[in-house]
Amino acid sequence: MSLYDKLPYTAKQLMDFDISSFTSDKLVAHLEGGSFSEIYRDENFTVIMFRLEQGEVSKFHRLYQTTEEWLLVDGSLSVVKVDNKSCRIVEKRVEIGQRHTMIGNMDRWSEWFGAYIPDHSTVLTYCICHPPFLYENFELIKKINDYIEDFKYNPTYRHLITNLSGKTDQST
Repeated sequence: MSLYDKLPYTAKQLMDFDISSFTSDKLVAHLEGGSFSEIYRDENFTVIMFRLEQGEVSKFHRLYQTTEEWLLVDGSLSVVKVDNKSCRIVEKRVEIGQRHTMIGNMDRWSEWFGAYIPDHSTVLTYCICHPPFLYENFELIKKINDYIEDFKYNPTYRHLITNLSGKTDQST
């Protein structure tokens, strides 16, 4: 069962409206990149609308004791995560109407994940967090090659990983 299925009816009602109402003046910059607006919060969930425009990325980040589910409503997105066991990159393309869930165990941090736009679209996605999102349970990656073996050994991923870590110098 997805987080969306567990949401209270009132949250689902807030998510069922014309997405064109999310104009730039209603969204604020997010630390990971892109912009967002919180549309629902209770003791169990936070729901935000998150937008990436062409050229923006969701930088590698992770959450502590939190599960995050993205429900794509416009555009397409490539979600990139670091598999904690193998220290390798796993990439998944997400299209309109599809969901992608990052599972956060209650006793540890989730895997590092980020996203980019693989085509020339603008992306709008709902992000549902359980328990509710807290910035103290959010961490941006600082030194990419401490975590990702593919950074060192796979030149195919070097640009992607550097871009999603918010770094311009490939040696960091």
